[in-house]
Amino acid sequence: MKKTLLTVGLCIVILLFGRWLNDAGASSGDGSAGGAACASIAGDLNGDSRRDISDAVFLLSHLFLGGPAPVAFCQGGGCDLEAKDCITLQKFFLSGDLLVPNQVAVGDKALLRRTESGTDGADFTLRDSAGTLTMNMDTEEIGGGAIIRMTNDAGIETVKIDADQVDAAAVELKKADGTLGILLDANNPIGGSLISTQVLKITGGADVAEPFDVEGGAAPGMVVAIDPARPGKLRLATEPNDRKVAGIVSGAGGVRPGLVMGQAGTSADGELSVALTGRVYCWCDAANGPIEPGDFLTSSATPGYAMRATDLEASRGAILGKAMTGLKDGRGLVLVLVGLQ
Repeated sequence: MKKTLLTVGLCIVILLFGRWLNDAGASSGDGSAGGAACASIAGDLNGDSRRDISDAVFLLSHLFLGGPAPVAFCQGGGCDLEAKDCITLQKFFLSGDLLVPNQVAVGDKALLRRTESGTDGADFTLRDSAGTLTMNMDTEEIGGGAIIRMTNDAGIETVKIDADQVDAAAVELKKADGTLGILLDANNPIGGSLISTQVLKITGGADVAEPFDVEGGAAPGMVVAIDPARPGKLRLATEPNDRKVAGIVSGAGGVRPGLVMGQAGTSADGELSVALTGRVYCWCDAANGPIEPGDFLTSSATPGYAMRATDLEASRGAILGKAMTGLKDGRGLVLVLVGLQ
């Protein structure tokens, strides 16, 4: 009797152990893996086989999706994930390189591919909802560097950015019919950079100035004159009706120069912008009489200050411009329409 019970007990133990082995194998195969940090898949998943994995998958060789046909560039462990038809990912994290042999398309609206010119570059195109090409980025156009082109709703190119036009960058802004409107060229054949447009509107300043080195501690709004001791440079004007008067230092009263013309590294350069025409605030002295709008202004004996020109004959060749505001007495800023005479 005892021998029979022992035999039955041993059989039960063997059955339970077998059930445990089966459960463990199923847990590893379907990817649930209990509390494990990751799951491992061995063998093929052919036909309609499916494995759902909740944590992580480590691919030691290849994972082929969509069919068993071999892929030439994947043989020998060249890649870890190859989608034959389609793979859908909710999130995709890339820690290394993503290599695309030919092209990548996003629906029919975006395309990244090798250039059709046969170079080693690539181009990127975007289309609108109607399928019209709206933007093309070519990383290596024939005969030059990268180019970005954009079109309007009619498919006409209106923006062109060229990174290598005559050894420099250029930007073309075109009208709706494709004709050139604005050209920004960093290295024009005439020498230096070039901006070409039909109308130039400047909203940040009100006078045309040139840069000069000025002796004597000049400040914005002060009158300056040609310095005979330093050719090409200026000094504070210190004489009444000085025919060497050259202009007014720009920037006083919150009015900045709108256009400053000069050439770096030459005599046509300097630290201070001197207004040669336009509107600028000027320090004035009413010692020669009250200044009224419309009065001619000339240099005075007060260094850097202008005064009303009462003797036009004596002021011939020394007129700075016309006052646009008044000054009854003392010293102060007067808005001047600069015009050397």
